[in-house]
Amino acid sequence: MAVRDAYHRILLDAVDTLVQKCPPAYAGLPALRERIYLGIQLLESFAHTRLETSLCSQFDMESMQTLCLRIAVELLTPPHQTGSDTAVSCSH
Repeated sequence: MAVRDAYHRILLDAVDTLVQKCPPAYAGLPALRERIYLGIQLLESFAHTRLETSLCSQFDMESMQTLCLRIAVELLTPPHQTGSDTAVSCSH
C-alpha cells in the first residue's frame, strides 16, 4: 500500500506541475488534467511494454511508438492548432 500511495502522489504531483507549466493556449482544452494524466499513462504503458521483452517481441514496437506519440499529441493539442502544427516526427 505504501508504494502504491507514493506512486499515486508522485503521479498526481506530476500532473499538477504539468498543468501549471502549460502555456496559456492550453487553457482552452477541456479536461486538461485528465488529458495530461492519460498521456502519462499511455507513455508509461509503452515504456513498460518496451522493457518487457516477451511482450515487446509480440508487437511492432515502431508502430506502437508512432501510435502512442500521435495519441499523446492529439490529447495535448490546443484547439486552435491543426494540420502540420501538430505533426510529430517519430524517426528517433
